[in-house]
Amino acid sequence: MFFHNSYFTTHFGNLFFCSKISVFSLFDHQKSPFRYTQISNYVNVYMKWKKDPFFDSILHIHKSAELKPIMQLKNFIVNYPNGCIPISSVSKRGLEFDISIRVARFLRQYPSVFEEFRGEHNLPWFRLTPEAAEIDREEKRVLEECKEDLKDRLKRFVLMSKDKVLPLKIIKGMAWYLGLPERFLDDSKGDLLDESFRFVDMEDGLKGLTVESNGEKVLSTMQRNAIKNGVYFGGTLEGIEFPLFPSKGFKAKEED
Repeated sequence: MFFHNSYFTTHFGNLFFCSKISVFSLFDHQKSPFRYTQISNYVNVYMKWKKDPFFDSILHIHKSAELKPIMQLKNFIVNYPNGCIPISSVSKRGLEFDISIRVARFLRQYPSVFEEFRGEHNLPWFRLTPEAAEIDREEKRVLEECKEDLKDRLKRFVLMSKDKVLPLKIIKGMAWYLGLPERFLDDSKGDLLDESFRFVDMEDGLKGLTVESNGEKVLSTMQRNAIKNGVYFGGTLEGIEFPLFPSKGFKAKEED
């Protein structure tokens, strides 16, 4: 099920990114620069997932794996002529929507979102329920209100890369986690992406997105919050103190 306006506002407002300069409070600000770690690119990392009972019990996190395909199907239905689809239009596209079971079965699992009815040739068709359609309209209003924040978030994401350019396939793979709507990168009219964004050709025939920063300094959300609180002034080697503590219910196991 979708969430209320406050969810979208929180979701778009609270995403954060790694700082360009990551430091810990126990470091002396007068130590040599080699004591600091600079992060300026992305790599493939494989790590063992640590279970956290507290976070796993949060509905928004626990159900996020189901929410993504629901949202993808919702958007597909909304963009379809007349706002309804025959099951044949999605029955063979389960992998595209990250659905491991039959798409028809998945749709029927959420009757509060997807309404089934009989259409032409007595075949099953699906449309949004009135409640889901209203929440979809509310989502569009929130996205419109957060358009500048979305552009800023995408701009920071691109500028964090080494060459200030990222392949579109990387950005599209992260769009869900950045809170970007599907149509954000298909902006042919320039309503969403301003003149600072530019599509470029990359190696191996890939399309990429770059940003003209015009000397603009890229700050993480942590840095911005620290500036707002008056504990950080944007210095090159200036540290930001932040607490390090486990979440509730998290118990670290010591290995012998």
